[in-house]
Amino acid sequence: MEKIYHEDEGCDTKLIDSIKFDKESKEWNDTPEWNECFIQLEERYFNTIITALGYIYLNDIYEMFDVKWNPDNNNRCIRKPITFETEEKENGSITIYILYK
Repeated sequence: MEKIYHEDEGCDTKLIDSIKFDKESKEWNDTPEWNECFIQLEERYFNTIITALGYIYLNDIYEMFDVKWNPDNNNRCIRKPITFETEEKENGSITIYILYK
């Protein structure tokens, strides 16, 4: 999970959104390895849901990470498999980039 998404790389991967995962989430753990494992498990979980149902909504991802989201914003329906790429910040928080091909 070391790769960091950069929109200007010219690849065919599309950025859906990014979220900040930190101490404010009830799912946060002070052990970095635990957080990385949790993020990987959630990626697999969401892809299983997409395979089974054919879609998930962006708010489902926000809610799983216990991150506040604005229901007035565009709540996208995601129908393709997703990947999470992460970037650890100096303050210990993690930015999760939600991507699809």
